Amino acid sequence: MGNEFIDKEGLEELNKAAEEKKTKRKSRRKKKKTANDRISESRALNQLMNGDFLTKKYVLDNFPFLAFVGFLIVLLIAKGYYMQELNNNIEKTKIELGEINAQKVTYGSELYLKKRRKNMVDKLEPLGLKEANEEPPKKLVVE
Repeated sequence: MGNEFIDKEGLEELNKAAEEKKTKRKSRRKKKKTANDRISESRALNQLMNGDFLTKKYVLDNFPFLAFVGFLIVLLIAKGYYMQELNNNIEKTKIELGEINAQKVTYGSELYLKKRRKNMVDKLEPLGLKEANEEPPKKLVVE
């Protein structure tokens, strides 16, 4: 007794897809490290710590390039320190500029108060100078 509603080809494709997923999951699992892998890792770490890797032929052949790269790294670090010092100087200059601006405003307001007409008259009276109460001179225009 067959079921008319089941698509046999579609069912086979679903089964294949499920099997592929299982195999992918198995391949994703981490492989356990063997003793040889651990020994080779420890040798590499040992060579790095001892400096033995510097005597390898590949390193010796490319030493000028490696020295150049090292020099560029030193320059990069020096540039970082220089930029940090430059930023500190810029910040100090901004603070000093703010203080000078505040002094300018203060001195400007003091000068304005000293130059007011009433203050000038009061200061010049002891010298014998008085404010003229006359009308100011007029300009004559000849046609």
